[in-house]
Amino acid sequence: MIAGVADTRTALWYLHKNPRLSVKARTFMDDAAQAGHDIALSPISKEMP
Repeated sequence: MIAGVADTRTALWYLHKNPRLSVKARTFMDDAAQAGHDIALSPISKEMP
């Protein structure tokens, strides 16, 4: 089951334990991983101003 879709920055920040990733995003990804769910990675992301 796919729990959600992460953009490139979110995935990299999560993997590198970057403190700029929000607690809400980190918790979501941790919970999905613990439940054995996948998180899809968006191949194209546009930076928002």
